[in-house]
Amino acid sequence: MIDENDLSSPMSHVKGSGPSGTGTSTWWAQRVSAVALVPLVIWFAYFVLKAVKLKDMNELMSIFISPFPTMLLAVFIVIGLYHGNLGIKEVIEDYIHCHKLKFILIIFINFLSFLTAIAAICALLVFHLSTFSFN
Repeated sequence: MIDENDLSSPMSHVKGSGPSGTGTSTWWAQRVSAVALVPLVIWFAYFVLKAVKLKDMNELMSIFISPFPTMLLAVFIVIGLYHGNLGIKEVIEDYIHCHKLKFILIIFINFLSFLTAIAAICALLVFHLSTFSFN
């Protein structure tokens, strides 16, 4: 409903709100997380290829003594899950038309992404801390 006393232009009422009501913020978040993932994916591919060539578990564990690879792997996991979460939410918002089901699925996806990130970071921490017992 348009208020007769409102002096703002009609364009200001619509500007910034897309079909989901979030405007361009999700679009920008997807692009920024994708750009951040490019060097991380390249590093991860190098890391995996390096790990495949190792002879035994002690050599792999020696990589994780330094906190830098562990932190990079954690950042890769978190940004990857965030990027995936944004993409799946966009698909749900675009193609699920039942509002209750859409709400339930978005909450489920958020919960699943958060739970996966926590589990992965805990596993990385345990793996990183266990490297000290190998030396």
